[in-house]
Amino acid sequence: STQSTWGFVGTDVAGLRIQVVVVLCGGSQFVEFFLFRLNSHRISAKAEMPRRRAGVAADEPPPAVSCKSWAIADGHDGRIVWAMKQFQTLQPASLAKICNCLVVLLLCEEHPHLLRESVTVSPYAASINGTSAELKAYDRLTVRDLLYGIMVPSGNDAATAIAEHFGHWFDADTDSNRIALLNDNADPALPRFVAEMNRTAARVGCVDTHFVNPHGMGHPGNRTCAADILKIVYRAIRFRVFRHIVAAKCYCCQALSHNDTYRGLCWNNTNILLFDGHGYDGIKTGWIPNAHGQKIHGCLTTSVRWDGYQFLVCVLGSKTQRQRFSDTQKLVAWAFNTKLQVPPRFPPCLSENKLPRLMSKEKCV
Repeated sequence: STQSTWGFVGTDVAGLRIQVVVVLCGGSQFVEFFLFRLNSHRISAKAEMPRRRAGVAADEPPPAVSCKSWAIADGHDGRIVWAMKQFQTLQPASLAKICNCLVVLLLCEEHPHLLRESVTVSPYAASINGTSAELKAYDRLTVRDLLYGIMVPSGNDAATAIAEHFGHWFDADTDSNRIALLNDNADPALPRFVAEMNRTAARVGCVDTHFVNPHGMGHPGNRTCAADILKIVYRAIRFRVFRHIVAAKCYCCQALSHNDTYRGLCWNNTNILLFDGHGYDGIKTGWIPNAHGQKIHGCLTTSVRWDGYQFLVCVLGSKTQRQRFSDTQKLVAWAFNTKLQVPPRFPPCLSENKLPRLMSKEKCV
């Protein structure tokens, strides 16, 4: 096995096979013959391997990024393979909404009909500040539509509506009761849902994550770390519906208004890497102002697939909203170059792509 200074532990498959033969078979003549055949195979296969970029080594150090911490996990087993300050405690911003969705999907796993259940948006949920799904008081939407409203446009209103609707399914705790007193207009079910978010985070192995609201909007009581976020993400992507939601570039649905008329809603995904393509398939953006000494505290969790590999990437504390994307692109390109020892054909790191204009319903799929 080999180990680099960056904390990545990998296994040379060919080397492992040699060790097994030596232990099991013994005998220097057989080993010499096996090594000869192995070297011959390597020489003949060398022409079929893609060439590495000139001057790039497999142990090339990670790129310079603006974020305070980052982590990269293997999407197939959830194991963190590279990281920088992965346990540094920071605010999650809208990455908290991943855990919001996970709580709902775990409940729907036991009760599948709940995805089709109708939710009425309360005046309190409709009045929540920050990023919005443009919901209005007394709008009625299905749970599935609201999950899209949480993850695609990053709707704080949708996250609150979901929490109020499902909170009665869960037990409260002392801390969540204290949080409920912060706003007299909040539904009593809201802190119960937040308490379940914390319990769910603990169940998936999070060691330093705590939420005080269902959407992650700036509050000193919200905390997490890059390693914990990837644990939540790894559990969430086990659900096919979650993978479909976070991969949607846009989503359209209808809300039934209080006067029994339908109002069309169309949301674009805040994750511009989806529009770059090149293996990116979601998951969640986040940012809050004036946190941790930064004017902008940008966050992003990303899933990317290439050549049979999948990486889950989390960056926390990027200096701008734009840099959370460029930080991720730099880390992704470096990770695949280190793993495959060939540069993936990704676009330049400093993408100038902007979020596209609101698409018409006919163009959305």
